[in-house]
Amino acid sequence: HTLRLLNTYPTRPYIVNHGDLDLTDDLDEEPSYKPQKKEGYGVSKGMSSSLNGRCDIMDTLLEIKESEVNFQNERVLSVKINRVEILGRSGQLPVFYADAAAYHMFG
Repeated sequence: HTLRLLNTYPTRPYIVNHGDLDLTDDLDEEPSYKPQKKEGYGVSKGMSSSLNGRCDIMDTLLEIKESEVNFQNERVLSVKINRVEILGRSGQLPVFYADAAAYHMFG
């Protein structure tokens, strides 16, 4: 039920500029610890992101949850799970979606 509820909220865009992202609230480190911001965050300068627009990972997670696990559905289910993995590795998921995806896939 949680995924259905989360899916009713407006979709959020992919994170393109990591300089604007503040993850200090999500850290379990000491308050005096300040993470260093990396230039480019794994993307060379001048290179544009391949992900832009609205993030649809919540739709994909809901489709995975509602898919019947059987031999005929195996390929489709694997493609959807791989898509979640790729989006998770992109480094462009909004933090809210990354948490939801992690809890869903491991839960």
